[in-house]
Amino acid sequence: MQAAIDACFESGGGRLVIPSGMKILTGTLWLKSNIELHLEEEAVIVGGTQREDYHPSERELWYVIAARNASNVSITGPGEINGQAHSFVLEYREEKNVMLSWNRRSDNCNEEDQEQCRPRLVGFIDCANVTVKDVHLTEPAFWCLHIVRCDTTTVRNVTIYGDFNIPNNDAIDVDGSNNTVVEGCHISTGDDGVCAKTKAGPTFNLSASNCWIRSKSSAVKIGSEVRYDMANLSFVNMTIVASHRGIAIQARDAGNVSDVSFVNVSISTRYYDPSWWGRAEPIYITSVPRRETTVRGALRNVTVTNVTARSENGIVIAGCPGHEIEQLRLENISIEIGKWSQYPGGLLDYRPGYRGLVPHRTVGVFAEHVAQLGFKSVRIEWGSQPQLDWGMLIDMTPGTVKEVTFDGFSSSQPSAYEKHRETRGDSGIISLFQTS
Repeated sequence: MQAAIDACFESGGGRLVIPSGMKILTGTLWLKSNIELHLEEEAVIVGGTQREDYHPSERELWYVIAARNASNVSITGPGEINGQAHSFVLEYREEKNVMLSWNRRSDNCNEEDQEQCRPRLVGFIDCANVTVKDVHLTEPAFWCLHIVRCDTTTVRNVTIYGDFNIPNNDAIDVDGSNNTVVEGCHISTGDDGVCAKTKAGPTFNLSASNCWIRSKSSAVKIGSEVRYDMANLSFVNMTIVASHRGIAIQARDAGNVSDVSFVNVSISTRYYDPSWWGRAEPIYITSVPRRETTVRGALRNVTVTNVTARSENGIVIAGCPGHEIEQLRLENISIEIGKWSQYPGGLLDYRPGYRGLVPHRTVGVFAEHVAQLGFKSVRIEWGSQPQLDWGMLIDMTPGTVKEVTFDGFSSSQPSAYEKHRETRGDSGIISLFQTS
């Protein structure tokens, strides 16, 4: 396979076709400039599961298929690239599988040590004019599709299936890349669905649209690695189902995040085991330090428009002292809060962050350390079976939320709900209850 790729490159590029019915087991394949790798229907490339199948020393280059410093490079389907994730499972558990790490045994890859984990499936590093379309990416052992410091990338009509109980199998990670389009993708995976981050450099001009996503973590996420700036990110016409978190900004580092929009999003969220980040929030906008010593950047100019959600939790908005979230607007939002999973609620999730999980009643909107916060045409419906952990409609920490506007904010409430509501004035929480 690699010899065929190299020969194609030496002759000026071209199309390398894996014919229907062919199944190839391989270590890392390196694509090069002006090459299209095309997998016909029922053609399968399978990633090796042995340490020697991958780069001997540079862990960040562990991929089944990758390109580096290439231009005009593409992978097309409808065939399949399979990472054999189950070969990396040490122990199957109901809450989350325990996975093999080639440098240590752990059920998770921590943030400082992620490259020492398992091979990713597909990666493009320092590339330009990248296309991935019509292909099936399945069973990633770690991150599935990784776009690193690339310019002008299109991911279109890609189907991604990652085992729902395997950690760290993110579907699409866009890191330090500019001018990226993700559209028409169908994603079901244990970890994050479409994720933008800036661990490798700034990220600008990301557009994701018309995707269907199911995730045991965040379906659509910005962060948590925000070491550099990111701006001009849009997520439009997204369908999110049975996920642990719907749309999320999870900024934890010194980079600035601005000019973000979420438009026309249908969401259903539910609780899963708390070992997974997320607490069934349909909308989660947070900017809090990773560690007590971390200096957070700014998070400003975020709009969330035309969202319909059915969830087991409410909206969470959390900045931090000295680094308020600025200019956040939520418009035409309809949320129904109910209960249908067996997992308990009553927790605020600041992970990854030094505050971790914090006991707190389930509320319609929780907000702290935010300025210029606007609600327009927002309605929150409470389910007909009140839960003991349900609290008030709106919780705001006094002195930290500034310039709040309500224009058409309404809620309905079952009569039995009143006995579960607390007004926690002594603890310094302002409660604005049922504006209409």
